[in-house]
Amino acid sequence: MSMPRIKFIKIFYAARSELAPAFGRANVNDQTVYVRQDLPGCVRANVLCHELYHVHDRAEGYLKREIRANLYAARHFPLGFVIGTVMTLFSKERLRFYFNLIKSNL
Repeated sequence: MSMPRIKFIKIFYAARSELAPAFGRANVNDQTVYVRQDLPGCVRANVLCHELYHVHDRAEGYLKREIRANLYAARHFPLGFVIGTVMTLFSKERLRFYFNLIKSNL
Protein backbone atom coordinates (compact mmCIF):
# COMPACT_ATOMS: atom_id res chain seq x y z
CA MET A 1 0.00 0.00 0.00
CA SER A 2 1.42 3.38 -0.97
CA MET A 3 1.15 6.45 1.20
CA PRO A 4 -0.53 9.55 -0.20
CA ARG A 5 1.85 12.32 -1.15
CA ILE A 6 1.82 15.11 1.40
CA LYS A 7 2.03 18.66 0.12
CA PHE A 8 3.73 21.27 2.21
CA ILE A 9 2.55 24.81 1.77
CA LYS A 10 4.81 27.66 2.83
CA ILE A 11 2.99 30.42 4.72
CA PHE A 12 4.50 33.87 5.20
CA TYR A 13 3.14 36.86 7.08
CA ALA A 14 4.24 39.99 5.26
CA ALA A 15 4.26 43.71 5.96
CA ARG A 16 1.47 45.86 4.56
CA SER A 17 4.00 47.56 2.28
CA GLU A 18 4.73 44.23 0.56
CA LEU A 19 1.14 43.24 -0.28
CA ALA A 20 -1.15 46.27 -0.10
CA PRO A 21 -3.73 46.87 -1.30
CA ALA A 22 -4.22 43.08 -1.28
CA PHE A 23 -4.76 41.30 2.03
CA GLY A 24 -3.00 38.18 0.77
CA ARG A 25 -1.62 36.30 -2.21
CA ALA A 26 -1.22 32.67 -3.21
CA ASN A 27 1.37 31.28 -5.57
CA VAL A 28 0.05 27.95 -6.83
CA ASN A 29 3.25 27.02 -8.66
CA ASP A 30 5.50 27.10 -5.62
CA GLN A 31 2.79 26.34 -3.05
CA THR A 32 3.34 29.59 -1.16
CA VAL A 33 0.82 31.80 0.64
CA TYR A 34 1.37 35.37 1.84
CA VAL A 35 -0.90 37.14 4.35
CA ARG A 36 -0.62 40.68 5.65
CA GLN A 37 0.52 40.69 9.26
CA ASP A 38 -1.16 44.03 10.09
CA LEU A 39 -4.71 42.69 9.72
CA PRO A 40 -6.95 41.94 12.70
CA GLY A 41 -6.61 38.30 13.79
CA CYS A 42 -10.03 37.18 12.52
CA VAL A 43 -9.39 38.82 9.13
CA ARG A 44 -5.92 37.22 8.95
CA ALA A 45 -7.50 33.80 9.60
CA ASN A 46 -10.09 34.39 6.87
CA VAL A 47 -7.46 35.57 4.39
CA LEU A 48 -5.20 32.60 5.17
CA CYS A 49 -8.10 30.20 4.61
CA HIS A 50 -8.98 32.02 1.36
CA GLU A 51 -5.41 31.85 0.03
CA LEU A 52 -4.94 28.20 1.05
CA TYR A 53 -8.10 27.40 -0.90
CA HIS A 54 -6.53 28.99 -3.98
CA VAL A 55 -3.51 26.68 -3.71
CA HIS A 56 -5.78 23.64 -4.08
CA ASP A 57 -8.47 25.03 -6.39
CA ARG A 58 -8.27 23.94 -10.02
CA ALA A 59 -11.32 25.84 -11.28
CA GLU A 60 -11.00 27.89 -14.45
CA GLY A 61 -11.56 31.63 -14.49
CA TYR A 62 -10.49 34.35 -12.09
CA LEU A 63 -13.96 35.37 -10.92
CA LYS A 64 -15.09 31.79 -10.31
CA ARG A 65 -11.93 31.06 -8.28
CA GLU A 66 -12.39 34.21 -6.17
CA ILE A 67 -16.04 33.45 -5.45
CA ARG A 68 -15.23 29.87 -4.46
CA ALA A 69 -12.37 30.94 -2.18
CA ASN A 70 -14.48 33.67 -0.57
CA LEU A 71 -17.40 31.34 0.10
CA TYR A 72 -15.14 28.67 1.58
CA ALA A 73 -13.31 31.12 3.87
CA ALA A 74 -16.54 32.88 4.89
CA ARG A 75 -18.04 29.57 6.04
CA HIS A 76 -15.04 28.91 8.26
CA PHE A 77 -14.29 32.46 9.47
CA PRO A 78 -17.51 34.48 9.07
CA LEU A 79 -16.50 37.34 11.37
CA GLY A 80 -13.18 37.75 9.54
CA PHE A 81 -15.04 37.78 6.23
CA VAL A 82 -17.48 40.47 7.40
CA ILE A 83 -14.79 42.68 8.91
CA GLY A 84 -12.55 42.26 5.85
CA THR A 85 -15.47 43.20 3.59
CA VAL A 86 -16.18 46.33 5.65
CA MET A 87 -12.47 47.23 5.54
CA THR A 88 -12.60 46.90 1.75
CA LEU A 89 -15.75 49.00 1.41
CA PHE A 90 -14.08 51.85 3.29
CA SER A 91 -10.85 51.74 1.28
CA LYS A 92 -10.76 53.53 -2.07
CA GLU A 93 -7.40 51.88 -2.77
CA ARG A 94 -8.81 48.35 -2.30
CA LEU A 95 -12.01 49.10 -4.23
CA ARG A 96 -9.98 50.44 -7.16
CA PHE A 97 -7.64 47.41 -6.92
CA TYR A 98 -10.53 44.91 -7.13
CA PHE A 99 -12.36 46.87 -9.82
CA ASN A 100 -9.22 46.78 -11.99
CA LEU A 101 -8.60 43.08 -11.26
CA ILE A 102 -12.13 42.10 -12.19
CA LYS A 103 -12.12 44.33 -15.28
CA SER A 104 -8.85 42.85 -16.53
CA ASN A 105 -9.97 39.26 -15.94
CA LEU A 106 -13.38 39.35 -17.65
